[in-house]
Amino acid sequence: MNIFSIIYLVNVFLEIKTEYEKIILNNKENIFYISITLGNKKNSEEFIFSTMLPINFFPSTECTICTNKLIEKNDKDFSFIKSNVSALYYYLNFSGDLYNTNITLGTQNESMNFIAFNQISEIDSYEGKGRYSLSFLNYDFNTVNKTFALYLESEQGELDLGGYDTYRIKNIESLRVFNISKTNYTSENIYNNFWYIDFNTFYINKAKLTGSSYKLTFDINTKNFYIPKDFFFKNSYLIFPEEAKCQVQPEGHFVCFCNEEYTEIFSKFKFVYENNDFIEIKPEDYILFDNSGSDNYCYVYIKLNYDNDYFIVGKYVMNNYYNIFDIDVGQLKLYPIIKKNDEFLKEKNFIIALIVLLTSIFLLLSCYLIYRKFFSRNNDENNDLNDDDNFAPEDWDFVNDEIQHLEQNNENSGQEQDNNNINNDNGYNNEGNQNNDNDNLIGNENSDNNIKNGEFKNSDEKNNNNDDNEIIYGGDESNIIN
Repeated sequence: MNIFSIIYLVNVFLEIKTEYEKIILNNKENIFYISITLGNKKNSEEFIFSTMLPINFFPSTECTICTNKLIEKNDKDFSFIKSNVSALYYYLNFSGDLYNTNITLGTQNESMNFIAFNQISEIDSYEGKGRYSLSFLNYDFNTVNKTFALYLESEQGELDLGGYDTYRIKNIESLRVFNISKTNYTSENIYNNFWYIDFNTFYINKAKLTGSSYKLTFDINTKNFYIPKDFFFKNSYLIFPEEAKCQVQPEGHFVCFCNEEYTEIFSKFKFVYENNDFIEIKPEDYILFDNSGSDNYCYVYIKLNYDNDYFIVGKYVMNNYYNIFDIDVGQLKLYPIIKKNDEFLKEKNFIIALIVLLTSIFLLLSCYLIYRKFFSRNNDENNDLNDDDNFAPEDWDFVNDEIQHLEQNNENSGQEQDNNNINNDNGYNNEGNQNNDNDNLIGNENSDNNIKNGEFKNSDEKNNNNDDNEIIYGGDESNIIN
């Protein structure tokens, strides 16, 4: 991450407070649900989540085909306002009774109106659940900022209530900003307000179309791309390729023949704003490719809006952006994201990995120092024990004295032998008889001693014994008679 990205993130952090609450959106069969609580009931219910409409729709006890009957007219949690209120949902009209109750979302609790209706069978993706709307037109929560943001994935979504996550934005200059407008068709019985972005320039592939207004709005829970019917019939030749042989289905969408290169032959739509920011809708945002059978088909989820002149895009387009609904300034801010190759997320993961690595190195170094300290102390203790083992006790003084005495005797013996040799060399000797007597005397004494002790049988044996008792001490050779 370069220094400029850090500066941009700091600027975003300073401009918009981040005291927001994260709420998980559950995705079931490609429909996003949100858990809310009605009235004073403790049990939360899951409702289909919407971002386009100004009013909330819940089934009533009078609903003859609804599987969940959540509302009772005389329930003390709900305040009855008026009956037979009509509502417009895309191009479908239906009616019900208008109520007011407390709605709890996350930790926020506000009083909101809703319609309890009894005829809902034609509403797309209803499945017996209520539809909760959160948009520019009905955001009443007392949060720090009048802002909410959506980050959508294929299996789960995330709602940031009261602000947005600045860490999801890599470069604030890439944030696309669009001012929103609102309709004012409200009457006593009709609730058909919408918010929208007004574009003056619109592209189908490379064909540039200009007009007074192209109104575009987002709804999180539709897989369709709604096109005003008058615009469609006028420009259909630009929308569908001839070779696709598309046919409209009873449900309103189209099925076409195609191949794996459908992204190259089907149209791209591009809404260009006055500041040159744009919103692009690619073939993969509204087409489902099916090659499971013998023929390849493209399910083209383009539907015609017969009621008004709004272009409506759904979650497959919103998946491409981090969607920020800034109610305070009346702006929709979109940050383009590439989830499989998001450089900012890579850098964030790199920083986390670096922190983990440095932490691991620090822990290993700490363990090593502790080990060294412990090992050094053990070595000191072992050295002390070795010093104690090598220390000579007092009794060894006697041994040393004996060794010195023996060495002195060896020296004296060597001196006497040298003197005898000198005397012999000088001719100093006793008379022959006396020498013979002395020799005989010594020989007799030695013989007697040999016989008495039984140590030697002859002189050769005695000489051998003397050789066996030869030792070398201090490098001097000496004969010690045991």
